[in-house]
Amino acid sequence: MSASFTIRKLLFVGDGVENSWLNFEAGLNIVYGGSNAGKSFTLRALDFMLGSDRLRLPKQGARYHTIFLWMDLPDGSSITLQRAVKGGSFKLYESHITPEESLSLDGEVLAPNQKGRGKGKSKNDSISEYLLRQIGVKSSALLVRNELGQKNQFSIRMLSHYLLVGEDDIIGERSPIQIPGQRMSALDKSLFRYMLTGRDDSEIIEVPKGDKLSASRDGKIEILSELIEKIEPEIGSDADLEELKKQLYKVKSYIESVYGTLAESQSGLDGLQLRRRALLESKANNEYKLAELAVMLSRFQELKSVYESDIDRLAALEEGGFLVQRFSDLPCPLCGADVDHQHISVGMDEVETQRAAADVEISKINRDLSDLKSTIASLEAEVLGLTRRLPAIEQEALTLDAEINLIRPQEVDVRKRYEDAIVIKSEIERKLSLIQQKVELEQKILDLSELKFGRQRADGLSVEVNASTAFAFSKTMKGVLESWRFPDIGEVHFDPKTQDVVVNGRERADNGKGIRAILHSAFKVAVLIFCRENSLPHPGFVVLDSPLLTYRGPLLFEKYGELAADEKLVKKTTLNKFFYEHLAGIASLGQIIVLENQDPPSEIFSLANVVMFSGENGSGREGFFPPLDGATVGATS
Repeated sequence: MSASFTIRKLLFVGDGVENSWLNFEAGLNIVYGGSNAGKSFTLRALDFMLGSDRLRLPKQGARYHTIFLWMDLPDGSSITLQRAVKGGSFKLYESHITPEESLSLDGEVLAPNQKGRGKGKSKNDSISEYLLRQIGVKSSALLVRNELGQKNQFSIRMLSHYLLVGEDDIIGERSPIQIPGQRMSALDKSLFRYMLTGRDDSEIIEVPKGDKLSASRDGKIEILSELIEKIEPEIGSDADLEELKKQLYKVKSYIESVYGTLAESQSGLDGLQLRRRALLESKANNEYKLAELAVMLSRFQELKSVYESDIDRLAALEEGGFLVQRFSDLPCPLCGADVDHQHISVGMDEVETQRAAADVEISKINRDLSDLKSTIASLEAEVLGLTRRLPAIEQEALTLDAEINLIRPQEVDVRKRYEDAIVIKSEIERKLSLIQQKVELEQKILDLSELKFGRQRADGLSVEVNASTAFAFSKTMKGVLESWRFPDIGEVHFDPKTQDVVVNGRERADNGKGIRAILHSAFKVAVLIFCRENSLPHPGFVVLDSPLLTYRGPLLFEKYGELAADEKLVKKTTLNKFFYEHLAGIASLGQIIVLENQDPPSEIFSLANVVMFSGENGSGREGFFPPLDGATVGATS
């Protein structure tokens, strides 16, 4: 079951007058009395405290300037709403406070509506956003207002005619879902559907109006025409589509033939250049190798000199040893000393050993020298070969250069003819493309010119309740009428064509004023019950002004006319008794406030909070406000 509010007190404060108020209880409340006593004003005052723009005070209330409304919230806490009679913003206080207490409290400011609360304009809640949040409704919910899918933000004001049913509306022929003072619209239907399903229209995508589409079409035609005007000078006045196609065919054929010649010339030229590049690389490699061989030969020649020097030194040693041995027993050849007088520090054996070693070393070096001379001869032969090969390479490269220089102008000429043909082809294709664009643009202009816009409707738009929901609601309303003992109740269904209920095959609007009032009241009570039993958001209170007009006495005939036949039939029943008993019995579902001209049945006084306005000629409380002379003061019953 969804959360709901309970209205506790409606209080007016003025200058030089005592406060005037009405107290309300949970469940059924009845305010009855004569005409012009302030019953309907009570409804208007409650509407004003829910955000309506203005409140017209009766002459008795001219000196009152501030209104306080006590309410109990769904979570069990209490609040007080304060608003100036002249309108404007609200002040919100926690708990029920007196006017005197409000003077020392700041309170939270609430905007009177959701208009103008864009970014940077106001950080405060509106009264609608605050109240909706208490019953779990997001103020961001959107409802479509027409078939274009244009939307209104959901607000407590949209619900007001489901909560506060005025006397003119309750007897009127218009549908109970219709917002008073307006023609039936998609907004009325989508609101009713939202109340019975909890589904809003956020997903609907708005479509433009027909006149906007027409303006858009004309604008597109103008833009397309401007594009054609820009294209035409580029095409040229002498451009012919078929002639351009022939030229394109010829130039493509020419390009294919030239391309073959170009490819052949390029292939030959590439081959020569590859060969020339290979020769130049070979020449460079040979020159590099010659340089390396020159370095190697230089080093080997130095090594050869070393070998030869070593051999000469060793040969001298070997020869010295031989001479020492040869003249060892002879006088010294230098000084002539005899053998006996010669001083020799080594023996002949050691000399022989040194001489033999030198001889061995000379043999080894001679072998290495022989290998070295062989290597030097090989390198010198290789150098000679390379030296002879380089002029041949250079000559062949020069020959290739001559061939390349002969072929290159031919290749350049063919390439130029090919590139010129490509430019001509591109220009022809560009003109053909522009002609094609012009044809397409002209066709679009023709299509747009023939386009007519009828009545637009947003995709997926379905503002009405579906058949199953309508059936379930009709069943709830029938239960209400049965509880009220509406005579001969049979079929009750919601008609999607009239957006109203049909009872026993008769549309509500076809009944007399009193019956229309009863059926309208049953409709609004059924909405409350349906929402509460299906855990759908509903503020949880309904105020009905003159729901039992059928029971009017002779004094009211002048205003409402004589009773119609169907009204006379109901007046003979005790429907008024069961009406009140049923409303008292659904106290757990919500609060009902009935404003009536007729006295309720005596047995109802124990079931409800009852307040009587006696009027100017009665005793007790005259009306909502005390009389102008201040003889009496508004009081509770």
